[in-house]
Amino acid sequence: MGHRPKLERQGLAASAGALLILPPFMALTHHLSLHTELKFLLFPPLASLGYRAFRTPWGTATQFRSVVVAPTLGSVCGLALNTWIGLNAPAIAFAVIAGILLVDVLRADAPPTLAVSVLVLLATDPGWAFPLSVLAATSGLYLIFLVWRRLLTLSPSIARACARPRARGEPRAGGHRRPRRGPSDSSG
Repeated sequence: MGHRPKLERQGLAASAGALLILPPFMALTHHLSLHTELKFLLFPPLASLGYRAFRTPWGTATQFRSVVVAPTLGSVCGLALNTWIGLNAPAIAFAVIAGILLVDVLRADAPPTLAVSVLVLLATDPGWAFPLSVLAATSGLYLIFLVWRRLLTLSPSIARACARPRARGEPRAGGHRRPRRGPSDSSG
Protein backbone atom coordinates (compact mmCIF):
# COMPACT_ATOMS: atom_id res chain seq x y z
CA MET A 1 0.00 0.00 0.00
CA GLY A 2 3.04 2.24 0.18
CA HIS A 3 4.42 4.63 2.72
CA ARG A 4 1.93 5.91 5.27
CA PRO A 5 3.12 9.11 6.92
CA LYS A 6 2.29 9.92 10.52
CA LEU A 7 -0.70 11.71 9.08
CA GLU A 8 -2.88 8.76 10.00
CA ARG A 9 -3.08 10.35 13.40
CA GLN A 10 -5.56 12.85 11.99
CA GLY A 11 -3.29 15.86 12.02
CA LEU A 12 -3.54 19.20 10.36
CA ALA A 13 -3.38 17.82 6.81
CA ALA A 14 -6.59 15.88 7.31
CA SER A 15 -8.30 19.10 8.38
CA ALA A 16 -6.62 20.97 5.54
CA GLY A 17 -7.93 18.49 3.00
CA ALA A 18 -11.43 18.71 4.38
CA LEU A 19 -11.33 22.50 4.69
CA LEU A 20 -9.33 23.54 1.64
CA ILE A 21 -10.19 20.96 -1.01
CA LEU A 22 -13.72 19.77 -0.25
CA PRO A 23 -15.56 23.15 -0.26
CA PRO A 24 -14.18 24.26 -3.66
CA PHE A 25 -14.91 20.80 -5.04
CA MET A 26 -18.50 21.04 -3.82
CA ALA A 27 -18.83 24.55 -5.34
CA LEU A 28 -17.44 23.30 -8.65
CA THR A 29 -19.85 20.37 -8.53
CA HIS A 30 -22.74 22.79 -8.05
CA HIS A 31 -21.55 24.93 -10.97
CA LEU A 32 -21.29 21.87 -13.20
CA SER A 33 -24.75 20.68 -12.17
CA LEU A 34 -26.15 24.02 -13.36
CA HIS A 35 -24.38 23.90 -16.71
CA THR A 36 -24.55 20.23 -17.73
CA GLU A 37 -27.21 17.60 -18.25
CA LEU A 38 -26.18 15.98 -14.95
CA LYS A 39 -28.48 18.06 -12.74
CA PHE A 40 -27.96 15.88 -9.68
CA LEU A 41 -24.16 16.17 -9.42
CA LEU A 42 -24.47 18.02 -6.14
CA PHE A 43 -26.14 15.73 -3.64
CA PRO A 44 -25.72 16.16 0.14
CA PRO A 45 -24.15 12.75 0.87
CA LEU A 46 -21.26 13.75 -1.45
CA ALA A 47 -20.04 16.19 1.20
CA SER A 48 -20.21 13.46 3.81
CA LEU A 49 -18.28 11.01 1.62
CA GLY A 50 -15.62 13.64 0.95
CA TYR A 51 -15.31 14.62 4.59
CA ARG A 52 -14.82 11.00 5.66
CA ALA A 53 -12.21 10.42 2.96
CA PHE A 54 -10.14 13.53 3.74
CA ARG A 55 -10.37 13.05 7.51
CA THR A 56 -9.22 9.41 7.38
CA PRO A 57 -6.89 9.32 4.37
CA TRP A 58 -5.89 5.68 4.81
CA GLY A 59 -9.08 4.35 6.36
CA THR A 60 -11.65 1.99 4.91
CA ALA A 61 -13.88 4.95 4.00
CA THR A 62 -11.37 5.83 1.26
CA GLN A 63 -11.67 2.63 -0.72
CA PHE A 64 -13.10 2.85 -4.24
CA ARG A 65 -16.02 0.64 -3.29
CA SER A 66 -16.88 2.95 -0.38
CA VAL A 67 -16.58 6.26 -2.22
CA VAL A 68 -17.81 5.39 -5.73
CA VAL A 69 -19.33 1.91 -6.10
CA ALA A 70 -21.66 1.71 -3.07
CA PRO A 71 -23.26 5.17 -3.51
CA THR A 72 -23.68 4.64 -7.26
CA LEU A 73 -25.33 1.26 -6.80
CA GLY A 74 -27.45 2.74 -4.01
CA SER A 75 -28.70 5.39 -6.42
CA VAL A 76 -29.55 2.69 -8.99
CA CYS A 77 -31.55 0.78 -6.34
CA GLY A 78 -33.34 3.96 -5.31
CA LEU A 79 -34.11 4.76 -8.95
CA ALA A 80 -35.56 1.29 -9.47
CA LEU A 81 -37.78 1.74 -6.41
CA ASN A 82 -38.78 5.22 -7.57
CA THR A 83 -39.76 3.81 -10.98
CA TRP A 84 -41.59 0.70 -9.74
CA ILE A 85 -43.17 1.86 -6.47
CA GLY A 86 -42.88 5.65 -6.31
CA LEU A 87 -42.45 7.71 -3.17
CA ASN A 88 -44.14 6.03 -0.22
CA ALA A 89 -43.26 4.47 3.11
CA PRO A 90 -42.52 0.96 1.79
CA ALA A 91 -40.25 2.37 -0.93
CA ILE A 92 -38.25 4.30 1.66
CA ALA A 93 -37.96 1.19 3.85
CA PHE A 94 -36.82 -0.89 0.86
CA ALA A 95 -34.31 1.82 -0.11
CA VAL A 96 -32.77 1.70 3.37
CA ILE A 97 -32.67 -2.10 3.25
CA ALA A 98 -31.04 -1.97 -0.19
CA GLY A 99 -28.45 0.52 1.09
CA ILE A 100 -27.63 -1.65 4.11
CA LEU A 101 -27.32 -4.76 1.96
CA LEU A 102 -25.06 -2.96 -0.53
CA VAL A 103 -22.75 -1.73 2.22
CA ASP A 104 -22.61 -5.20 3.76
CA VAL A 105 -22.15 -7.16 0.52
CA LEU A 106 -19.50 -4.76 -0.78
CA ARG A 107 -17.88 -4.57 2.67
CA ALA A 108 -17.87 -0.82 2.13
CA ASP A 109 -17.45 1.79 4.83
CA ALA A 110 -20.12 4.00 3.29
CA PRO A 111 -23.12 4.89 5.48
CA PRO A 112 -23.99 7.76 3.06
CA THR A 113 -25.06 5.01 0.64
CA LEU A 114 -28.27 4.69 2.64
CA ALA A 115 -28.98 8.39 2.20
CA VAL A 116 -28.30 8.21 -1.54
CA SER A 117 -30.70 5.27 -1.87
CA VAL A 118 -33.46 7.28 -0.21
CA LEU A 119 -32.57 10.63 -1.79
CA VAL A 120 -33.34 9.45 -5.31
CA LEU A 121 -36.89 8.70 -4.16
CA LEU A 122 -37.34 12.35 -3.22
CA ALA A 123 -36.12 13.67 -6.58
CA THR A 124 -38.69 14.76 -9.13
CA ASP A 125 -38.36 12.59 -12.25
CA PRO A 126 -34.69 11.67 -11.65
CA GLY A 127 -34.27 9.15 -14.47
CA TRP A 128 -30.80 7.81 -15.21
CA ALA A 129 -29.38 11.30 -14.72
CA PHE A 130 -29.35 10.63 -10.97
CA PRO A 131 -27.14 7.50 -10.94
CA LEU A 132 -24.93 8.97 -13.67
CA SER A 133 -24.56 12.16 -11.63
CA VAL A 134 -23.66 10.15 -8.54
CA LEU A 135 -21.10 8.15 -10.53
CA ALA A 136 -19.55 11.29 -12.05
CA ALA A 137 -19.45 13.26 -8.79
CA THR A 138 -18.07 10.42 -6.65
CA SER A 139 -15.51 9.53 -9.33
CA GLY A 140 -14.35 13.16 -9.46
CA LEU A 141 -14.15 13.29 -5.68
CA TYR A 142 -12.20 10.04 -5.56
CA LEU A 143 -9.74 11.20 -8.21
CA ILE A 144 -9.06 14.49 -6.40
CA PHE A 145 -8.73 12.63 -3.10
CA LEU A 146 -6.20 10.17 -4.58
CA VAL A 147 -4.07 13.02 -5.98
CA TRP A 148 -4.16 14.80 -2.61
CA ARG A 149 -3.24 11.62 -0.72
CA ARG A 150 -0.40 10.88 -3.17
CA LEU A 151 1.02 14.37 -2.70
CA LEU A 152 1.05 13.79 1.04
CA THR A 153 3.03 10.58 0.70
CA LEU A 154 5.54 12.17 -1.69
CA SER A 155 6.39 14.99 0.65
CA PRO A 156 7.71 13.83 4.02
CA SER A 157 8.14 17.46 5.11
CA ILE A 158 4.42 18.11 4.56
CA ALA A 159 3.52 14.92 6.37
CA ARG A 160 5.79 15.87 9.31
CA ALA A 161 4.42 19.40 9.43
CA CYS A 162 0.84 18.18 9.34
CA ALA A 163 1.08 15.26 11.73
CA ARG A 164 -0.55 15.66 15.10
CA PRO A 165 2.07 16.16 17.80
CA ARG A 166 2.46 13.19 20.13
CA ALA A 167 1.03 13.53 23.59
CA ARG A 168 3.47 13.21 26.46
CA GLY A 169 4.26 9.53 26.98
CA GLU A 170 2.64 8.47 23.69
CA PRO A 171 4.71 5.87 21.83
CA ARG A 172 6.59 6.90 18.70
CA ALA A 173 5.61 5.56 15.30
CA GLY A 174 6.27 1.85 15.33
CA GLY A 175 4.86 1.50 18.82
CA HIS A 176 8.11 1.53 20.80
CA ARG A 177 9.21 3.98 23.43
CA ARG A 178 12.67 5.29 24.00
CA PRO A 179 14.11 3.83 27.16
CA ARG A 180 14.30 6.27 30.02
CA ARG A 181 17.70 6.96 31.42
CA GLY A 182 18.14 8.52 34.74
CA PRO A 183 19.24 8.03 38.34
CA SER A 184 16.95 5.03 38.76
CA ASP A 185 18.41 3.31 35.70
CA SER A 186 20.35 0.33 37.10
CA SER A 187 21.80 -0.72 33.74
CA GLY A 188 25.40 0.05 33.51
